[in-house]
Amino acid sequence: MKPRTEEKVPQTTFVQPWEKAWELRETNHLTRDYKSLRRWQFIYVLRDDEIAEWVRDLGPASDFPDSSELRIFSLFQDEVQALIDQAEDMRNGSRLFHEMLFEHQRTSTLIPDTLAWAHERQKQRRNASTFGPGFTKQRNLFLRKATT
Repeated sequence: MKPRTEEKVPQTTFVQPWEKAWELRETNHLTRDYKSLRRWQFIYVLRDDEIAEWVRDLGPASDFPDSSELRIFSLFQDEVQALIDQAEDMRNGSRLFHEMLFEHQRTSTLIPDTLAWAHERQKQRRNASTFGPGFTKQRNLFLRKATT
């Protein structure tokens, strides 16, 4: 698969709802005659070993007053219809979507895991070993001279 570049993205005239998608993006852009601001939806799918872009006009940007630009990465994990449904939920401020997002943030262990990794890495650099009843962890990955 060739990487997508911003200069020239191949276009496709159709997408199937069950087709796997790379990304969905929604933005506000001027029309070609520069007379009106419209909301556009871009969906990227795989066509002939390249990522191709499918564009849909969602209507006047004034119909989406509270919506900021959206970008949903799928990396070929989700289908086109699932991304469209998720974008509609995000755009419409679905209570269910916000509850799901809050629950995901609440149960996320990203920060504690990152801190634990950094702490373990610091112990490794200092060659700090741990000894206790029934447990021994001997660290000697780094030379003493290299860590001072």
